[in-house]
Amino acid sequence: MKKIISVLLCVILVTIGLAPCASAIPENCEQYPVIVVPGYSASPLIYYGEDGTREHVWGLDMDEILSRVLGNIAGVLKGLGLAITEIDPAYLADLVGGNFEDLVGKLKFNPDGTSKYNVQPLFDCTAEATNAANIAAEYGDETSYQWETDIIGAIREAVGGMEKFYNFNCDFRMGAVANAHRLRKLIEDVVATTGYEKVNLIAISHGGQVSATYLNLYAEDTLVNNAVLTVPAIGGAALAYDILTNNIVFDELTLLYFVENGMVLEEDFHILVEAQQLGFLDALLENLVPYVIDIIGYWGSIWDFVPLKYYEDLKKEMLDPVESANLIAASDAMHALMANMGERLAVAQDNGTGIYIIAGSGVPAVTGLQENSDGIITTEASTGALCAPYGQRFADGYTQAVAGENYHVSPSMEIDASVAYLPDHTWFVDGLFHGMTYWDEYSRELMYILLLTEDIDSVWSDPVYPQFHSATNACYSVHGAFNGATDGYLTADADSFTITNLSKEYPLRVTSITAYSLPVQITLPKKSIAPGESVTVPVQWTGEPTALAKGSIRIGYTLCGNLTPVGSRTLDFTVRSGENAVFDAQNAMCDMNDPTLTEIMLGAETAAFLERFGLLGVFENLFILIKTMFVNITSGFDGIC
Repeated sequence: MKKIISVLLCVILVTIGLAPCASAIPENCEQYPVIVVPGYSASPLIYYGEDGTREHVWGLDMDEILSRVLGNIAGVLKGLGLAITEIDPAYLADLVGGNFEDLVGKLKFNPDGTSKYNVQPLFDCTAEATNAANIAAEYGDETSYQWETDIIGAIREAVGGMEKFYNFNCDFRMGAVANAHRLRKLIEDVVATTGYEKVNLIAISHGGQVSATYLNLYAEDTLVNNAVLTVPAIGGAALAYDILTNNIVFDELTLLYFVENGMVLEEDFHILVEAQQLGFLDALLENLVPYVIDIIGYWGSIWDFVPLKYYEDLKKEMLDPVESANLIAASDAMHALMANMGERLAVAQDNGTGIYIIAGSGVPAVTGLQENSDGIITTEASTGALCAPYGQRFADGYTQAVAGENYHVSPSMEIDASVAYLPDHTWFVDGLFHGMTYWDEYSRELMYILLLTEDIDSVWSDPVYPQFHSATNACYSVHGAFNGATDGYLTADADSFTITNLSKEYPLRVTSITAYSLPVQITLPKKSIAPGESVTVPVQWTGEPTALAKGSIRIGYTLCGNLTPVGSRTLDFTVRSGENAVFDAQNAMCDMNDPTLTEIMLGAETAAFLERFGLLGVFENLFILIKTMFVNITSGFDGIC
């Protein structure tokens, strides 16, 4: 029953839709033309038959998909029942897989990495064909074949309208090198057509890999002013590795967090299913993956997505060295570029291109790979940074791998950015999920400033936008930072703590602030915090600080009037004052987790028992609710808020 509830919950969530989000475009915008290099599979593809026929084979026609589902409704319901009860997950997989083959079979590649059919991108790689105004005029609206519309709507107006905005279009099945050559052609044509000396690039996910590859290959070019790569797949993607190895095991909790981020959902439904894993979906996907691999298994882009550290072994296991020789050669070349990515991007910077990376961190891959990631792309692959194994961190006293004046270790002590592709030009947002840059206020504003102005030259330019920052998506409800220190750090001059209500709708009442392994005590606010507002409260020191020691702050709260009003958020901090902690090289890693409320009150065994049955989150929120009511009564408040 819990599994069925979980599935229904997911269905309900994904049908709600995305919440509106205000834009914050800076006023002093550069007026260069902008090219958006979109995420994976954005570009439509057309099949040209030998008889002159023309068929749209990607993107998918949702009406046709719905028609197929309704036409097979009896089989779908039967298969869903067999899958949920775990009697026969293969039945539904075979039904879905057969229809998948019918829908996208013409996207297959040959073992040598060439298209089996004559399939081409919808638009030519010219300024005229990809111009936003021309596309809108041809198709009668401003959304058809316009990529990443949430992100770019405000940007278009800032740079002078749709006439100065261009949509890169590619065969996303091809490798990154082939598409980087295509991108260069478009950049050159936009420059020649518009008369501007340069363009700005805004790249997302796969677009980040293509753009980074272009900047690597053509580092000496001077045609790009600013290139902002958000959640980029520069060094690969966990999802591709999981698919090729049939390692897809859904992390249900991470999946629900993903949904909540995407919808900026302030209702906290994930605690209802914390301990439940959708085992039947894992079995279903295990049977479905062979159908998927049959279509995508020889795509150059899929092999370019395999992270460098897994590539050689997986290539030997899955690709025939003779029949796939050309595919192997092309992907070998791409992985060689990955190995020197930082060096070549630095050359491009020296030649006048501003290159900026915004990456997510702090969550495992939704599909199984247990590495620090944004849910889809590992943080290491996005940035080149050194990351501790997921669930662990560098021990107290750790010093960064590359010595220097600037400190590049994250507040969670999970990430060492001193070895990143671009250590001074890479931002990490803890809790930022893949593709959610626009829905996170901090990330969105940073993206616009980097793309459209010259106001921020590096991660040290503006303390409001430090290298490491916790996500500010409204679904996280609350954020906190010590005054006098950058986000995530604690220094000796901190005498106050600012708490921000991230909600767009609900007043927030802080019910507890608990410091773990930090020598401070933080005063509770005495009143509710209005949506979008902040309150600053005093900090008392309870001991001497020890530098390079990691701690955390857990903020318990209620959202007044919310359907799920009770919650908590834990934020990581590193102390940056005092004598350095002594680093134990023999125990270089330690676990990330702080004790739960239940462990503190009732012991580890009781907490483990509740977690096993999915009741830990419910119990802790019930405790916070009772405590909230007590605090409200004793402080003169009525009800929860």
